[in-house]
Amino acid sequence: MNKYIAHKILKQEFRTGHDNIKLYGMIGDYSYNLKEFDNAKIAWQNVLKIDPDNVHTLNNLAWLFATCEDSLFQDKLKAYTLSKRALKISRASYILDTYAEACLINNYCEKALYASKEALNKSPQERKEYYQNQYQKIKKRCED
Repeated sequence: MNKYIAHKILKQEFRTGHDNIKLYGMIGDYSYNLKEFDNAKIAWQNVLKIDPDNVHTLNNLAWLFATCEDSLFQDKLKAYTLSKRALKISRASYILDTYAEACLINNYCEKALYASKEALNKSPQERKEYYQNQYQKIKKRCED
């Protein structure tokens, strides 16, 4: 199935108002990858209405608010709040990475460095380089 058809199907399902967490999550992820940040935000918020402790969605929405290239979607406080909620549920490396980014944009450098270091230490071997780069980026920004 090509991307256009998949996108049309997902958007149609989105408009029908299903309470399907998996579907909303897929729509959010797909929309984010297409840089349709408004659709991603809405879809992920719908997941959280149904399941407020959905760690994947808490993390994704926090990442959007912390790192989105479109400043209309940046929200430091929401990024921090959502990432902190996700961190209470899981201390997986990708959750710690988002929390570190949220801490960094809020100038919580000590927390950002600690979380980034923990993410690096917990990361699988195939992701070490990414987390090492993240840690170095945060360290540099905190030193400036």
